[in-house]
Amino acid sequence: MPSNIELSATEVNLVNTMSRETVLKIYLQDIKKSYDYILIDCMPSLRMITLNALTAVDSVIISVQSYYLSAKGLEHLLKTIRKVQRQLNPKLNIEGILLTMTQERTNFSKEITELFPHLE
Repeated sequence: MPSNIELSATEVNLVNTMSRETVLKIYLQDIKKSYDYILIDCMPSLRMITLNALTAVDSVIISVQSYYLSAKGLEHLLKTIRKVQRQLNPKLNIEGILLTMTQERTNFSKEITELFPHLE
């Protein structure tokens, strides 16, 4: 299902919606029987669209660049995932973390890669 510019307005529209964290989950329940897999690609933010996606899915693959700010963002995402697991979607599973744009010659990239040795 491709996105378009109207998706940016969805964030604003969800603010006053009842059970706003489950809107995507309810929609996907109607169509998921027709598919083996449904992939949802979220922008790197922890706003309502991402929260909806985490509430709707069975599992998540996290892609993260091996940079300092990305690592800090990963910390926040993992905290958010734990909250979603506790409060909205106890079945949510982290399938893995995919390191992208690694530069083996930089110290920080090496440190991040060492944190996740099983991903090499």
